[in-house]
Amino acid sequence: MLRCDLEQLSVEWTQSMSHLEEVLALRKVCFPGIREILSPADLRARHLIVRNEKQEVVGTYRVTLSTDVMSFEAEEDFVIGKLLQQEGIKAELSWACVDPCYRDGRVIHLLWKTLTEFFNEHRVRYVFGLASVPFEGAQKINEIVSYLQNHSYMISKDLIQARRNTLSSQAVVMEMSDLRGPSKTAKRRVLPSLLRAYLMAGALVCVQPVFDPDLDCYDFMTVLDTETASNPLISHFKFK
Repeated sequence: MLRCDLEQLSVEWTQSMSHLEEVLALRKVCFPGIREILSPADLRARHLIVRNEKQEVVGTYRVTLSTDVMSFEAEEDFVIGKLLQQEGIKAELSWACVDPCYRDGRVIHLLWKTLTEFFNEHRVRYVFGLASVPFEGAQKINEIVSYLQNHSYMISKDLIQARRNTLSSQAVVMEMSDLRGPSKTAKRRVLPSLLRAYLMAGALVCVQPVFDPDLDCYDFMTVLDTETASNPLISHFKFK
């Protein structure tokens, strides 16, 4: 049985191509079905990494700032022009990876804590990205969509729209001010962990997911407005 010591974790930003290669190696472990390991978007982005006591990379997040690029990877599947026109700096989060041996919450907590400090330092207003849900049948995906609709977790279609409709159900789009929380029990039963974490942080979701045939999953686009988030999780990480 593999033993993992979680007592000595460190966090840093990649500084070299060799660091990026370590990031890509972990990505391949977490997403074995991926075809293109290194993309042009990786070279334009910043990569946050967590290392264990052996200096092995056990957690990563890719961050792309609107001050660094003219376009984002999410635009391949979603129309986000109206979001990009909103006042304030935007940050795209993608490729969240945690080594299977370190998925007890501490690595992702350290990643998010450092990201929050980074967002504050760079005065980021909107944080957006994709939450991937493994495809386990249309019923499961439709349950998630229905749940998001029924609990008013939808983002206005004026800001985000999928480029192609991959579900037959139609969303009743709510305004960003209409956010209200469901019971914790129902949330645990319906939502996958990453999507649940984004909602806990105060994010809203485009309820038109896009299917990724390479990874056999559906991607839900999430958007967090750091200036209006008031959830205790955000307060803990000291947004604003």
